[in-house]
Amino acid sequence: MNRNIFFDFDGTLANTAPGIVNSLEYTSETLGLHQLGENEYATMIGPAFRQGFARLYPNIGQQTLTQAEQLFFQHYFDYGLTQVAFYPHIFETLSRLQQTGYSLHIVSGEPENIIQRLWDNFDLGKYFTGHFGSVNGEIVRVDKPDILKYAVGQANAYEAQNIMVGDRYTDIVGGIQNQMDTIGVTYGFGDKKELQDAQATALVSEPTELTRSVAQISVKYE
Repeated sequence: MNRNIFFDFDGTLANTAPGIVNSLEYTSETLGLHQLGENEYATMIGPAFRQGFARLYPNIGQQTLTQAEQLFFQHYFDYGLTQVAFYPHIFETLSRLQQTGYSLHIVSGEPENIIQRLWDNFDLGKYFTGHFGSVNGEIVRVDKPDILKYAVGQANAYEAQNIMVGDRYTDIVGGIQNQMDTIGVTYGFGDKKELQDAQATALVSEPTELTRSVAQISVKYE
């Protein structure tokens, strides 16, 4: 059986908070919106940009929301990517998962040009078979379930053992809606209760626990 693991990026593979928060501060300042605290901005990491930004600024119109999205991603592409820090032991864990026969994929709410830049900068092709994002040219995938649905098709993973790994409820919901087992990571930007409420199959508190958790899920397919 074809076996795949789909990984969220922000808060699952890497700590991207400094760059994202800085780009959100730049965006809100440029648009003349009131500044929020770092913790409030950090709640946007995970859900789709438009959904998260509209929650923080509920009175802005669609035109301003579109401007905000463009400003944020351009600033993040130009400056924020230099502040990405991969979690300790994540690359060793990815190598171990590869050795057990899984194909690994990145599934992110970021536009694909951002994921491609990260892919190139950090030589992620050593670990991952493919990457899938929210925007590719004129094509927009609005949420994690849609991005995952697209990724499953591109990976030819319809008749497969698929696992989604992520740190936010959106990752777990996306996995469940695409008939996947799910692993919630509590070392990212979500929390244990959020992941439990979303009904994650399993939880891990650090990257090194992923190998064991994946093995436990795999048993039921043997």
